[in-house]
Amino acid sequence: MMKRLCLIVCWATILSGTAAGQAVDSDAATALYEARLEARAALEQHPEEAVRLLSALLANHPRNPDLYVERAAAWRALEQIDQALMDLESALMITPNHIEALANRGLLYRVTERPQDALKDFRTLDRIAPLNPMGLYQQALTYDHMRMGDRALETYSRVLRRFPGHAPSLNNRAALYMSANRWDDAMRDLDQALLFDPDLPEIHINRARLLHTRGRLQSALEACQIADSLRPEWIELHALRAEIWYGLSAYEKALEDLQFVLSQRPDDAQALEARDKTLQALGP
Repeated sequence: MMKRLCLIVCWATILSGTAAGQAVDSDAATALYEARLEARAALEQHPEEAVRLLSALLANHPRNPDLYVERAAAWRALEQIDQALMDLESALMITPNHIEALANRGLLYRVTERPQDALKDFRTLDRIAPLNPMGLYQQALTYDHMRMGDRALETYSRVLRRFPGHAPSLNNRAALYMSANRWDDAMRDLDQALLFDPDLPEIHINRARLLHTRGRLQSALEACQIADSLRPEWIELHALRAEIWYGLSAYEKALEDLQFVLSQRPDDAQALEARDKTLQALGP
């Protein structure tokens, strides 16, 4: 399976109005800004605390749409999707063209299998912020999610006509080209993507997959090693590298990667089969 880029949109909204580096007008504004920073810090490890902090802020600032977007992020982290959607709706009732509320509602619509609603939000986003690739790019990802490969390919190409250096679209279009066995087109896009953002691990793992498929195992291994330096705990990376090590007859190395995969996914049928095959190759 070819790797598409993960969604590139932050849940927590930019701390607008009193963002870092901007002057604040009052002690109250400073207090609000600091409280939002505290909630943001809690979001990753303690989202329930972020909900509590943001709810307290909303009690005093019920017309602040950014607070609803930020609380939606916390609800999403707690897998309370309905609550997150309600907060995003509240933000959009206050500010109908709130960019992050639209983007994040579209994301939630997509993950809850409401792709047409997602597309509607992403089209609105593209209309109100045409100089930002997010709206059009998220449309492409949604078509990709819907298994509408031709439409996704067309939309990634539209993104790239408007934003020629958009590395996520180059990567994802390359993945679609690979699915269609258009190897030269895929490599061209991946090489170009690396020029614009060499630190995206998805680009390197897609290059590794392409090179592996074309029998260039040593080059594929090198691409995997770069991806590993960027995202060392990536299960798909270890699974692919195990295949490459096996092809290079480096069975002990392959087994190390497979053991990592199985430590994270003990019931992974492909990894279990690959481990058995690798153990047989190692011999008694």
